Amino acid sequence: MTEGDRYRLQTLQWSLYRLVEAARDTMRALEAELGTNAYHTPTDELFDLTPVRDLPLTVRTDNCLHNEGLKTVGEVLARSDIELLRMPNFGKKSLRELKEVLAAHRRKQRETAA
Repeated sequence: MTEGDRYRLQTLQWSLYRLVEAARDTMRALEAELGTNAYHTPTDELFDLTPVRDLPLTVRTDNCLHNEGLKTVGEVLARSDIELLRMPNFGKKSLRELKEVLAAHRRKQRETAA
């Protein structure tokens, strides 16, 4: 390996390091803004087979989930916040709405189970 190759390798490693750090900073900022841990998903709710179409969502949010092929609440809960935000036309407002509707759905399920 020549000196030039070593220099290019070190430059690439440094660039990758900076990119990873920037991604982590963005993730922390997003988690702070949303007030959540973007990678936390309760496992007991992943088996909820309630159709997403039965939830009172706005047309935009419902269409985004449908276009992504997410048909049940369990499938939605299996996705992290970051994965949901990467969907086309699904932004922070849609994520907040989805979280509110899912929280209401969980409360309703607990009430009917009790």
